[in-house]
Amino acid sequence: MNIFDNFLISDLPIVLREDSLLKRYYDLIPLSNKLCKAIYDYGIKDTNSFFEKIESVSELKKIVNKTNIASEYFLLLRNMLFFYRFRTVKLKKINSFNKKYINKLESINIKDTGSLIIECKTQENREKLSNRLEIPVEKINKLANIADIMRLPGVKDIRATLYFDSGFDTLEKISKQDPLEMKNKINEYIKDKNISKSPPFPKEITTQITWAKIYPRIIN
Repeated sequence: MNIFDNFLISDLPIVLREDSLLKRYYDLIPLSNKLCKAIYDYGIKDTNSFFEKIESVSELKKIVNKTNIASEYFLLLRNMLFFYRFRTVKLKKINSFNKKYINKLESINIKDTGSLIIECKTQENREKLSNRLEIPVEKINKLANIADIMRLPGVKDIRATLYFDSGFDTLEKISKQDPLEMKNKINEYIKDKNISKSPPFPKEITTQITWAKIYPRIIN
């Protein structure tokens, strides 16, 4: 079962808005509350269950008949969720990670961001991993949180590292930010450190703050 982006159906209206969706999914916006309530009332409480039900033609027909909402909206919602789904990344492809640390992690079969997040759920887990691999625990914390931030739509390692280094080092912190204030703080960090990284675009940062609000918390 997917734990990385198994959203609550009741939370989806938070992201079904113009400033956090691609235009191809805008047709979902006017129906967002009605659609999600209908899915919830049908007995589907999370997106894992939604994917399971929606793949059955007979089940989809039942949902349509009970909710009086056209099947195209359920299918569009499925496509949207699939597009924004979490994609694990091989650690060796993350340029911002120390290669020595990656080699140590790979030696115990932690080879991608998904497995790193799972192995680093708690501070106790991270301390045990630090002792086992002789990697400073603060480095393990950073690697784990950057991997966790990379769950957000469109966030790769360079952007996740920039967020982390700018002080937005967890999904929880990102979820509570004002877009303009966050953008200004990132710009200040880039200027103060004189680094050659570009700041995120306004819609990009708004999208990521909005999605961070509904992502399941895995790293404690």
